[in-house]
Amino acid sequence: MVGSILIEDLLEISDLKSVPSLVDGNFVFSDKSLDKFNPISGKIEYKVCHISKKEYEKVISSLKNSSSIIEKSSFFERSEIILRASKLIEENIDILSKISASDSGKTIEESRGEIYGAIKIANYFGTEWMRSQGEILESSLKGKNTKIVRHPLGIAGLITAFNAPLPNIVWKVFPAIFCGNSVVLKPSEYVPKIAIALGKILISAGLNPKNIAVLNGGGKNSLGEWIVDDKNIDIVSFTGSFEVGQEIAGKCSTLFKRYSLELGGKNAIILDKDLNLDNALDYVIQSSFSLSGQRCSAASKIFIHEEIYETFLQKLISSIKNGIKNNDTTFTCPLITKDSEERILSKLNKINKENKVTFERPSSVNVESYYIEPTLLINLKLDHEINSEELFGPVATVNKYREIDEVLDDINSSDFGLTCSLHTNNLNLSEKFIKRAKIGTININLGTFGSEPHYPFGGFRFSGNGTREPGIDSLDVYSEKKVISIFTDS
Repeated sequence: MVGSILIEDLLEISDLKSVPSLVDGNFVFSDKSLDKFNPISGKIEYKVCHISKKEYEKVISSLKNSSSIIEKSSFFERSEIILRASKLIEENIDILSKISASDSGKTIEESRGEIYGAIKIANYFGTEWMRSQGEILESSLKGKNTKIVRHPLGIAGLITAFNAPLPNIVWKVFPAIFCGNSVVLKPSEYVPKIAIALGKILISAGLNPKNIAVLNGGGKNSLGEWIVDDKNIDIVSFTGSFEVGQEIAGKCSTLFKRYSLELGGKNAIILDKDLNLDNALDYVIQSSFSLSGQRCSAASKIFIHEEIYETFLQKLISSIKNGIKNNDTTFTCPLITKDSEERILSKLNKINKENKVTFERPSSVNVESYYIEPTLLINLKLDHEINSEELFGPVATVNKYREIDEVLDDINSSDFGLTCSLHTNNLNLSEKFIKRAKIGTININLGTFGSEPHYPFGGFRFSGNGTREPGIDSLDVYSEKKVISIFTDS
């Protein structure tokens, strides 16, 4: 019965022309809305209802009053909910893939792959309870028995990005629930349907509907700011730009409440003279141009050793000209909005055309879509502004280098320090690079992305505030430790 009801709910969500919020398991519509454009066609696909301030305050009051429901449950009980949710996601992967692809402009295949990634995250936290029961500490005082236990924070305000619709959401939602928090989720206004679908799935899996709200809203003086400014929100977790993250950090610090920031990156992929050239080429293309560069971990700076520079560059250009493919489908996709397209094109138009190599867009791409052809900027000076800002598009600079110290100086002086990749067969070089690079994730002979559910992900400097999600480190984000000592005179 649960399965059939859920399928009906998901089909309804897929066909919605006006996307509501989800409160107490029910749809909440509003008069205020935002047009949602299809990134492929460029046409209005549906409207996204923006929740009112009055309704928001009612939701938060209800979550606060009901927080004891989930707080009193055990790690095991919460894990069971997550595991059941994982099963329901897998059983409904076809419709979920359709929802995600429609919102994001990705292929069904790519959306399907991302949903399998979300399932892995669910399965991780669904089994994590076995080692999350606390720890025993020895004391110097005889008869003193001490243990550490985790206590939920209360209400977790989760603000997520658009680029990996379901993984970005479960990355936060599952550890927050696992730790015993109620959740208010604000998904990106560009991919709202998959968040509503997840809310329905969690409720079907046994989560009390009074412990989760999926709210839609966007723009200035609206939902995101209400969550950050709200004293009733105990933890704010945000994925997005440095500029917004900086604002959140300031406000949360003033309110003395916890926050977790996963921000931008300006990531480098480095090609040593001693490398597997074909392997490196594949990873450069994936890192720089998959999802049209709309990843915080995308490689937007390519450094090539002078001894292989011409050879590698020509292979890279040839690969792009021949069409970036993955399983016989177009590897790139449209940008998420018209504004994104216009912003990047405006920056590219400012650059001297002699420094730019462009490639014609594939004939299969709808010219009305928000698509920018994969673009290389050749030998642009490292101090150019493009080399210091996150573009979030299919654009990468290419520079020649002689010594790895030149590259290390550049990436360590960057405002960002999220990910990087070095391709080399030289063990000594890789060890030197690993020791000196001030980067959160360093990959050798891989791409610049590839985090897994049990990995801590985050970066140095403007790439985050030192917290790490998901993995075991996320428990420190969504719970507080209590030290309990009991003395027995024996």
